[in-house]
Amino acid sequence: MSGVFTAILFQLLTIYGKTALGMGNDGGYIAFKSASRMFRIWGFRSFLVEMTAFVVSFMSHLYNTLWDNARQHDSKSALTTTGKLIMSGSIILMLSGLSCVRAVLNLASQLVFH
Repeated sequence: MSGVFTAILFQLLTIYGKTALGMGNDGGYIAFKSASRMFRIWGFRSFLVEMTAFVVSFMSHLYNTLWDNARQHDSKSALTTTGKLIMSGSIILMLSGLSCVRAVLNLASQLVFH
């Protein structure tokens, strides 16, 4: 739900901001941007929650799928070598992605919002 909230919120903010600019109401645009600051902050936080929830959901589903597959094909209920490789690779990709997102957020904090 946080992804839907984020999409609708930023779409509304964009529509009204562009409407003000299209009407030549620069003062209204600046006032709207200033007044909607907290909405943009909450929208961004909601976006981060959605990204986190997606990754957690994906990794949980992958883990459960690999374990179900292992249980069906092996009486020991242990992950196969392929399952271990898939899970390890997914964790590495998840951590790499997290590192990239943090780097972008840090750059934005230093260069855009300083």
